[in-house]
Amino acid sequence: MPCAICGDKDDIEIDHIVPIAKGGTNDRENLQPLCFQCHRRKGNKLGRSNHELSALYEADKEMHHLRNGYRLATRYMNPYDGPSFHEWRAKNAK
Repeated sequence: MPCAICGDKDDIEIDHIVPIAKGGTNDRENLQPLCFQCHRRKGNKLGRSNHELSALYEADKEMHHLRNGYRLATRYMNPYDGPSFHEWRAKNAK
């Protein structure tokens, strides 16, 4: 399933639309797929609709995809041995 906000198909996590900590449930209607970046951007907040998050994504689309790409490319590397995001971006940005 693609991310409900940006459409990425990699690094998908399950998000509670209404967070459990704010009274949400594990019911299917309260779950949605989000990529790592969108999930972190939403955080444990109420009131951040997918429409609002989509606007944030559109404003920063290129960096969003670069950060997801970096995370996927370096996820098995020792963080002290792998390239920094800025080094990786210099080699992989289009």
